[in-house]
Amino acid sequence: MIPFAALLTLSPGVRVAVVGEGKLRFAVGREASTAAAAILSANAQGLLADAQGRPVSPAIRVGSDAFRIAMNGTVTVSGAQVGTLYLERPGKGATEIGLPGTEGFGIVMVGETGKPSAPQAIKTTAASKIPTFKTAAAPVLTKACTVTVRPTNEVSGERILLGDVADLTGDAETTARLAKIDLGGVPTLDSSRSLGLWAFNSALRDAGFPVGTVTITMPRGDVRIVRKGQTIDAIAFVKLATQKATEFAGVEPTLTAQPMSLRAPLGETTFNAIANREGDSDMVNVRIEVVVDGKSIGTRTVGFRAKLTGVKVGDAVRVAFTRNGAEIMTEGKARSGGSIGATVQVQTADGALVSATVTGTGTVEVKL
Repeated sequence: MIPFAALLTLSPGVRVAVVGEGKLRFAVGREASTAAAAILSANAQGLLADAQGRPVSPAIRVGSDAFRIAMNGTVTVSGAQVGTLYLERPGKGATEIGLPGTEGFGIVMVGETGKPSAPQAIKTTAASKIPTFKTAAAPVLTKACTVTVRPTNEVSGERILLGDVADLTGDAETTARLAKIDLGGVPTLDSSRSLGLWAFNSALRDAGFPVGTVTITMPRGDVRIVRKGQTIDAIAFVKLATQKATEFAGVEPTLTAQPMSLRAPLGETTFNAIANREGDSDMVNVRIEVVVDGKSIGTRTVGFRAKLTGVKVGDAVRVAFTRNGAEIMTEGKARSGGSIGATVQVQTADGALVSATVTGTGTVEVKL
């Protein structure tokens, strides 16, 4: 392996080194190799590669040397993200691959861009042997700001913002900027995500707050993020389904299949319920779709048994119009269901919608 200090003389580009766990990944044919530090630039194919021409893995096309690399591994060209550097480390029984600043992986320290005028020495510590780079002095804020991160946090929405997981003190303008810093996507329901100090420092730096410009206080260990949610219990499903099944069958149904509760995100929650009959049986199923903020979250089906004597929704019926003993018969279609003696809505052959009394199976009467 070529010493990192020697690499400085081989190729122009961006000096990078991993601080913490993990190494940079490079493709060598169908194999992969790793390095704790490298100089990255565009190779002949426009791919981001080290001084020996090995492209990073997964490949990132930059087209030229006009690119930037953030501490979280994000690679941008003219402000647009074109890829992300992944890190590799030994794991229990298998190699682990992850993003800088997440799940205990280290961060990517970035040096100057461009070809050095002469070989430069890189400082290392005896304990860690991790390269460090000379960077420009961080800007000093006019007022002190403090970020105190809470150990466990419940968040809603699709993204984790710094203001969701930390208490911020300082002047109003700066704390407002800090509160909007994006720390990544929220975990799925009933799972959690952990963030370490590297993730917070990386996000602060990308937002224009280099390390040292704000005071950040972290709890012991990683910060745990949990997504807020709601539980829609079985009782709510049964109540809604019973109402729908009664409207459909025209009689009080008997519950035969108890639904399970459903976990859903927070938000504006609505329900779509549809009842249907199982063939010619007396079984009625009600399917309930749960929609949160316009997105379908899941469904539950509630089963009932109902004696469908008389008329059910959609049945072809015989309609008797009666007055003073006179009777006129016509055809119609039931728009609601009911047993004998119940009042239902019927649409006649000429399209008129009338209220009728169920007099038998498939027959109704309209008294004029």
